[in-house]
Amino acid sequence: MLAPLKYITLKRLAKMASKYNTVIFQQQLTDLACPYTLRIGLKRYPVPLTIDEFRDSICWGQRLMMATEHQNDFESILFFVANYYQPIITKKPFDEKLVMKVYRKLAYCNVQELYPVLMRLVKLFTEVVEIEAQKLDSKPSKDMLAAEINRLQPFSDMNILELVSNRCRVPLSEAHLIEYNIVFALLWAEKETADFNKRFSEIQIAKQK
Repeated sequence: MLAPLKYITLKRLAKMASKYNTVIFQQQLTDLACPYTLRIGLKRYPVPLTIDEFRDSICWGQRLMMATEHQNDFESILFFVANYYQPIITKKPFDEKLVMKVYRKLAYCNVQELYPVLMRLVKLFTEVVEIEAQKLDSKPSKDMLAAEINRLQPFSDMNILELVSNRCRVPLSEAHLIEYNIVFALLWAEKETADFNKRFSEIQIAKQK
């Protein structure tokens, strides 16, 4: 007989997956309300309620790491939540090595709490990405498409970090630690400036015809 959810940790659930058909838990986990706090180790930590709380709590490096794909669902859960809570738990700047320490602690969290918290974080992160797409994405011109702009995509993250490093006057190695809101505002300002220059150039060309 399977134990109730309140007695099952994420690590135990992962082990049970190879022995039982844990699909029976799926509906129970989906229907759970998100708690206001999450117990990690011996302490409880606040869960963000709004997208503003979420964005205020992360740096640009965390935003990049949250978009990273992993080999399986178990790793995805641990890394996503660990990325968010690492600076909060350790009281130190975002650091991938420290994320691994939080990652190991999360395996012992109760799935009844951890799963709905994960769903909340994923929902807020999805909203963040949607706003980025709405505010920052520009439709490429025919010339840009002809130049196969998609080939440049793998380098876009580095280009952003170089921009942040220059504008915020920090070493490139520390650019990912800049608060998310600052980076987003910087990127938005850059796009607005580029759009204005494009429109102004088009007006000047039209006047010369």
